[in-house]
Amino acid sequence: MSLASITPRLIDDPSAYYAAIREFVGPNGVVWDETVGAWIVSGYEVCSRLLLSEDLCRKSVKLPRTKNADLVTCAENILNRQLIFNAGSRSTRSYWYARATGLSEEQLHNIAESVLSCGNPADLYSSVLQPFASKVAAECIGLTETDRVDLYPLISGCVRFFDGKLRSESDFESSMFAIVSLYDRLGMLFKKEVAASPDPQWLANLQFTLVAAHESTAYLLATIFLQGVSVAPVPVAKLAAESIRFDSPVQIIGRITAREIRIGDTWLPAGERIFLHVGAANRDRSVFNDADEFLPYRIGAKPLSFGLGDGQCLGRGLAMRSAQAFLNALKSRNEWIAINGSTPRTIGISGRGFAVLPGRIVPMRDLVLTQVDKNADQ
Repeated sequence: MSLASITPRLIDDPSAYYAAIREFVGPNGVVWDETVGAWIVSGYEVCSRLLLSEDLCRKSVKLPRTKNADLVTCAENILNRQLIFNAGSRSTRSYWYARATGLSEEQLHNIAESVLSCGNPADLYSSVLQPFASKVAAECIGLTETDRVDLYPLISGCVRFFDGKLRSESDFESSMFAIVSLYDRLGMLFKKEVAASPDPQWLANLQFTLVAAHESTAYLLATIFLQGVSVAPVPVAKLAAESIRFDSPVQIIGRITAREIRIGDTWLPAGERIFLHVGAANRDRSVFNDADEFLPYRIGAKPLSFGLGDGQCLGRGLAMRSAQAFLNALKSRNEWIAINGSTPRTIGISGRGFAVLPGRIVPMRDLVLTQVDKNADQ
């Protein structure tokens, strides 16, 4: 068994998928996966401990070379300037986190209104949820809507790389082209800011700020709507928090062992690749009661979806605030999204998404709402 063998057959059954991951990793808490060349860890306690420890560190990207080796090398250099692939300074991380979360509630609400006014498209994921996330990210870095639309194919190519959704060499090269081209285009659009910045990594981090949380925001919203109309009365912050636990948009956080460490009965030497499977950790039954149930009023341990501490994902605040703003905008319109039809997922090593999300934006008055039990004991 391996991650590669589990994913295709259980892609659309989250509970069975996470159960299979736990079985694969086993009671020792860690297992070697030859297909990805890394150790897999899935327990909540060990994942949370390692995320906050200095036993793990980031490692620069080393990409496989293809016939377009120069293109790959250029993309690799860009990626290694980004904070996601290097520790960076606290001040640098603080700057980009502030920029990624700097939009006002009014700005987020207006962006949500702009996509909710588009009517009822056949696919809500590609026509409403993904464009909403993209518009928010573009606004964060000051990218105009005209330029965002123009760059969207390149943004999508970058997202596929970060989510690990590349299936062939041609997919890989397309994403490498997207990374390099987006970097160059943003360099032209933000020429003055790049020239004024004392940080030579500024442009690479601007690019990552634009790309981060695209799929995360859309996926956590879709997960909420898949629970049906009964969750509509629940406070939006609770819906967002339970959504990222129930079916984490971010599946794996990759690190390198900085020193020899012990997990269960297994000793891992320094320099080993390790994947913390936070998606499965969020379903750890020893930590979360009724772990396979969507219970927005649960209390207790926090989801690990975006990491912990100083090293947590810069897109976390953006994804959570954006999702809540979208839900509030829906409620202010007295509307909700009702899903109907098949909802096939896409999944990569790192992230999840939806190939299609059929449904309708419907008036609240047309829904029969069932109040969720606010006293769920978790």
